[in-house]
Amino acid sequence: MRFILHGRFKIVNRIFNRSGQTATLRRQLPASLANRLHTILAHDKAQLLWSTRQRHAIAAEIQASLEHLLVYTTDTTDPWDVPLGLIIPRDYHLSSRGDASFARGRAYCLTFRFWFDTAWSPRTIKGATRTKTSSDKHVHINGLEFIVVILQLAAVLTRLEDCDAGISDPAVCFPAGIPDIPVWLVESDNMVSVIWEQKATSASLQGQGLVSVYAELLRLRHIQTRCEHLAGTLNVVADDISRNDFSLSFPARIDASCSKHLGLFPAESRIATGPYLEAVLQTQPGAMLTPSSARTVSTRRLHYLCFCRLMKCTDNWLLIGDDPDLAMRGQLQLVMYAIPLATGNSIYCWRIKAATVEQHVVGAATFLAHFTGRDF
Repeated sequence: MRFILHGRFKIVNRIFNRSGQTATLRRQLPASLANRLHTILAHDKAQLLWSTRQRHAIAAEIQASLEHLLVYTTDTTDPWDVPLGLIIPRDYHLSSRGDASFARGRAYCLTFRFWFDTAWSPRTIKGATRTKTSSDKHVHINGLEFIVVILQLAAVLTRLEDCDAGISDPAVCFPAGIPDIPVWLVESDNMVSVIWEQKATSASLQGQGLVSVYAELLRLRHIQTRCEHLAGTLNVVADDISRNDFSLSFPARIDASCSKHLGLFPAESRIATGPYLEAVLQTQPGAMLTPSSARTVSTRRLHYLCFCRLMKCTDNWLLIGDDPDLAMRGQLQLVMYAIPLATGNSIYCWRIKAATVEQHVVGAATFLAHFTGRDF
């Protein structure tokens, strides 16, 4: 409806301008108001539209939307109220992270133990990479990022329904029982997606359609959502999902990647280069870093290993194994590692900010995750 009326206004407005009325009004206004002519006339848009006494065709989907709004606003059996659980800020019960590119979208959730890697259709890829931005068929990266958020919400709602129906064991994910109104934290490295989720509105037509789908999913169940921005350099696992062939085992994936990158080096050096390249690929921290950033990450990880040596935690440096206690031990070690950092026992023996402490701990956690497969 808004799209049709806005287009009709542009047509009528062009006729209005050609008739010389705009120039006449501009001459009659004081100089201080001449530049604000369109703002002053903004409230006359509706009058200008409807004074033409023309009929506008209403598409079937617009008519369905109007009928839905009419039923929703006149239904007395469904009062307009909001549960307190959706108003009061609370700690989250489950979280997930996602990322999107022009080729695919991927995300994972540790609480419900799911991940997905969805390839976009050829039509979508063409609209995102080979279509002009002025075309109606253009697909913006912001839309792809928000589609990943929608897919995560759909997956979370499905898992909650499985828990309610007894298909999945709720005690595995919620030992204290399923909350009446769970809080879901979704982290995205796209700021526009964060704003769309928080405000439930968008200025673009594509964004409005996607927000509508997201809102319809929220009507299926009471769930409080929190969307927060996550720096792309910290969104390691979601990036790693898109780079791997999960039909192969972990050693096979490393061998395949190593073989591909060995071709960049001279033939006579590949025998000596192979072990070092394999070690680099196995501990690769997500997206490729600049040399300066790579040195910083490497130094912080070495500092963590020095901390483990001082604490005599050398029986299992990388916490490799299937023992469930290793997960708890890893979390405790990382928390203990933050204490000397905050008290001045950092790389250069001075106190560092809380954000820098977090980066040290995240660097150590992602380093361990490449060997153990756990997200500490």
